[in-house]
Amino acid sequence: MLASAIVITVFVVGGVVGWRAFGGGDSNSLAAADSTWNQIALVNRTRGMVTTVDANGAAIAEFAGFSRIQEVHTEGDRVALVGPNDIYVGSFASGAESTSSGSASTSPVTSSINRAEVSLPAGFTAVAYPRGSTVSRLPIANRLVLAVGQPLGGNALLIDGQSGLVVDIGGLAAQANPLLFLDTIQFDPQGNLFAIADAANFQTIVVTTLPEPTVEFFPDAPLAVSEALVVTSQVVGQRADVAFFRHDGTTVRSISMAIPAGGVLTDRGLVVVSVDGDISRVAGDLSTPSGLGSIDQPDGSFVARVDPAGSGARLVVSGDSFQTVIDLDGNTLASATFDIGATVVDPQPGWICLPLGPSDNVESLVALDDGSVRADLTGLTLVGVSADGCTLLGEVDAVTSVGTTTENVMVDAAGTVSLGPTRSAVLSPDGTTVVRVTRTSSVQLVSRDEEALSNPVDLTDLTQPAALAVAYLDQ
Repeated sequence: MLASAIVITVFVVGGVVGWRAFGGGDSNSLAAADSTWNQIALVNRTRGMVTTVDANGAAIAEFAGFSRIQEVHTEGDRVALVGPNDIYVGSFASGAESTSSGSASTSPVTSSINRAEVSLPAGFTAVAYPRGSTVSRLPIANRLVLAVGQPLGGNALLIDGQSGLVVDIGGLAAQANPLLFLDTIQFDPQGNLFAIADAANFQTIVVTTLPEPTVEFFPDAPLAVSEALVVTSQVVGQRADVAFFRHDGTTVRSISMAIPAGGVLTDRGLVVVSVDGDISRVAGDLSTPSGLGSIDQPDGSFVARVDPAGSGARLVVSGDSFQTVIDLDGNTLASATFDIGATVVDPQPGWICLPLGPSDNVESLVALDDGSVRADLTGLTLVGVSADGCTLLGEVDAVTSVGTTTENVMVDAAGTVSLGPTRSAVLSPDGTTVVRVTRTSSVQLVSRDEEALSNPVDLTDLTQPAALAVAYLDQ
């Protein structure tokens, strides 16, 4: 039994590596995620009530019928509200017909979830999931895809927030006792292909969601997936055997290389960064990897993760005491070192800027096209990031007449604007607006106009400050 556990652990670790695969397209072109919005959802997490307001803070509609809400995820007009037993997926667009007073005009539907009757607003469905599961939004630009799984392995669900599609991976793959791990999920940039490690059978399961869910099986652990290729890896000693497959199961090539920590599939080939920081490319006939350089990392450090940004045209390489931005030719564009154990922000594929360094002491805001510094941020604790990564919401220490306190600030290339002392704040996707809770428990909507803030719009009567979650919508 112990031997089996050790083998499973090695299999999963060999496939984790933080890989995010992008296939095809112009590998030199940076593209930012969408950032448009015109409504705000004020979510009372305790009562499961939602009030929508327009960009000026005027009430539009109220929605009820949800249970207690733990997390809120949005993309465009689509919303995923994560409750303790269910995930509610839908849109508040039906609230557009509500009266000007903000009263709801919805047609509830009835759904039986976990043996309990729940009445949901029109346009919403409920997806039940087991208690104790991890719910994660996958970092796919301009998509809303959630993955649900067990921390110690088990079945896994994929939930497409746009279409409402729910894929039971274990059921689709006919696994009686699935042992799937969310940390191993890889996907294409469009969010239509997903690969996950099946530790029970030492294989990779690939799910294709369009035009309808289908499943494929490949040996070893997943590294990357695209419309053309499935790439898997098996660690052998101090190296890895990496295999390239077509989706019909045909083996294209198998090569030996340094153990990869992550990389990206592009029209120019497969660019990888090893755990030791070596950068290489596999292209053309998928022959021996060509060396592109190496990451200059502190002694004793190793690469823990590699994340794409700018639609995969840049790679953000992170370790326990460093973070480095490289292009797909292996050139270092920006880098920071810090104390061991610090946590860096999770880069998103739609970012074209990056808050470089630990999230509780960000060093600088850099442009990913050339690594230039847009703003010096030493001492900033990161709170929020705009959809393109180029505007930040953070906390800084401020000296007042009564001593040192913290205040929220908005930072971009144009400068820094103080929001004053707040309890919490949420930044809009375009980086222009903030919903803040003041220290006197007022909920306010404020916008930035260059170096000045608009007069705040009070939203306190529309929600409960202590249980507030905020979501920006494009209805």
